[in-house]
Amino acid sequence: MKKIIFSICILSSFLFSQNKEALELRRTLSIQSDSLRFIMLDSFLVKYPDSEFKQYAYNAQYSIYMKGEKYHEAFVLFNKFLSTIPVEQSFIPLAGVALDLATRNIYIDSASQYIDSALARSSRYSHREDLTMLNTRALISFIQKDYPPAESVQTYLISLLPKNAEFMDRYQPYYALLGMIQFAEKKYHEALPNIVQSQLLGTERNFSGRYYDSLFTVALGNSKNAQQQKEKIYFQIIHNYFRSEKDTVAAKMRIATVLADHSIFLSQAEQYARDAYRRAQSHPGDNRSKTATTLARALSANGKIKEAEKYFKEAVQSALPDDVEPFLLYGTLLEKTGKKKEAFSAYLSGMSFGKNATLYRRLVSLHHELFPALSLDSMISAVKTKALAFTPEKYRKPRTKKKNNEIEKVILAELFTGSECPPCAAADIAFDYLSERFDSTALVILEYHQNIPMPDPMTNPSTEARARFYNINSTPTAIFGGTSVLPSGGNKEMAKGKFQVYNDIIQKELEKNSTVKILSHAKRNGTLIAVTAEVAVQKINPNLRVQVVLAEDEVFYAGSNGVTNHKYVVRYMMNGGNGFSFEKKSLLQIQDTIDVQAVEAELKKYSDEVDARSSSARANLKERRDTINKNHLSLVVFVQDVVTKEVLQSKIVKIH
Repeated sequence: MKKIIFSICILSSFLFSQNKEALELRRTLSIQSDSLRFIMLDSFLVKYPDSEFKQYAYNAQYSIYMKGEKYHEAFVLFNKFLSTIPVEQSFIPLAGVALDLATRNIYIDSASQYIDSALARSSRYSHREDLTMLNTRALISFIQKDYPPAESVQTYLISLLPKNAEFMDRYQPYYALLGMIQFAEKKYHEALPNIVQSQLLGTERNFSGRYYDSLFTVALGNSKNAQQQKEKIYFQIIHNYFRSEKDTVAAKMRIATVLADHSIFLSQAEQYARDAYRRAQSHPGDNRSKTATTLARALSANGKIKEAEKYFKEAVQSALPDDVEPFLLYGTLLEKTGKKKEAFSAYLSGMSFGKNATLYRRLVSLHHELFPALSLDSMISAVKTKALAFTPEKYRKPRTKKKNNEIEKVILAELFTGSECPPCAAADIAFDYLSERFDSTALVILEYHQNIPMPDPMTNPSTEARARFYNINSTPTAIFGGTSVLPSGGNKEMAKGKFQVYNDIIQKELEKNSTVKILSHAKRNGTLIAVTAEVAVQKINPNLRVQVVLAEDEVFYAGSNGVTNHKYVVRYMMNGGNGFSFEKKSLLQIQDTIDVQAVEAELKKYSDEVDARSSSARANLKERRDTINKNHLSLVVFVQDVVTKEVLQSKIVKIH
């Protein structure tokens, strides 16, 4: 869907509607030929003159006219559209066209009339101040060189923004425009901080560092004092921003990236990037690849190419799913240094996550030069196959110093997943990699299946209760030690990147010890499992709960996400998932029995209820998994603080 100018209803209601009119219009909008698409849009408007989606048909025709510079026809069409809607809905499309004209810098007088009408009608019918409309009014006045009214409107707009808006990226265009208005009025000391702030904290990168340097030269000249004033403005804004942000790693990455990209204050950019990288080492996870990329970027801008390559290599090895930036930047650096084959390899590695248009264009360019006889698509397929064939190295835990009464901690890794959830594939496979890397003396894995987005035959009351405990309503969500929560998915090719993130978190957690001791045993006799557990804690805490879980080692089921072997599938949690409390004692002993036949009956009852609730046969369970393989079961015992969610210790034993 291209830019929406005539917006009077929610876009998602059109994009996802199965309404006959919406389906027909979406097919029409997909026509490649402008002339044929225009004719078919005319037919749609004749056929459905009162359609709730007519705005998108008019919008598409308007765009075709503007693309062909048929401005008169575009205005006639717009006025025709206005005549078809109530006046109380007209202020939004009026403002949209005003902004479109201002952005194109054409028919500015008409744009001015449109925005004034939009503001008047908005005030009358919506009774609220619209920031985008006010910004458009100021922009048009700026283009008309009517600076005092432009500054007045933009200053008023900024007064309406929330607290700390000056540090929020979505508001930076407003500050940028105010700065440019003030600059045009030669109010340099007011203008420059607003312009620099938008440069540092905004998301748009429309101008180079040289452009900003030229503004400073015009305003302050080239003297030594001018350079000092420039530094003062930049670093005052940077320091204020750092003080406002809780996530200092992200803040320093952001500033380092902008400074490096604009080739200004490069030594400080490198310093911020190194600091962010060091801090991220103590908080592994999503930041690993990003901080390495940022540091490599700053080093490259500083001319430290060898060191930049080192950190780019680290970044691509731990890249997150869908994060192609490290591959693109690394390849670009290699190309600049004449290492074309290495650059091709970097771009190709990035394609293992899925086809990215930018990476593909770079590959096509180098492919013709380096490997004209080979099929590029075959090379990409081979990289994807290799990514799936990944085998992690076995983990060897380093020795850690232990205080009195401390023992080694066993980390609990929990995955909320769904066999009918396509984005769950990466997390599912990554958890399989974890089970290969870590043995049960370091890591315990549990997988809780959910009916998201469709019924899953391994979902049950216990898995749903556990999701409610964590307030989880989307899959996949991985949780480590009860407190490190990572909700994001991806396809199979992204599994290796997911594994790297999960692995970092687990290894960091394994540096800690525990004072909680768990002894557990389980023996099966027919359908009955005798459970014995003894849990000792150093300090009595009323918030601690001991959970006892029955997990099936492996369940085979081919869901729609392509994963067929599901491991450590939670089948039952004792005491309804509420756990056992210590009752003012430091030692808790549990002796109980799990009746597998009763658990299977509960699973069958739950599956019957799922099918009964389904609105159609399509939403029913495709297959049942009510029967438990009694020869492949494990018992998991773990201790958790139900307030902080921290899992203090865990243990898994095979049931024989």
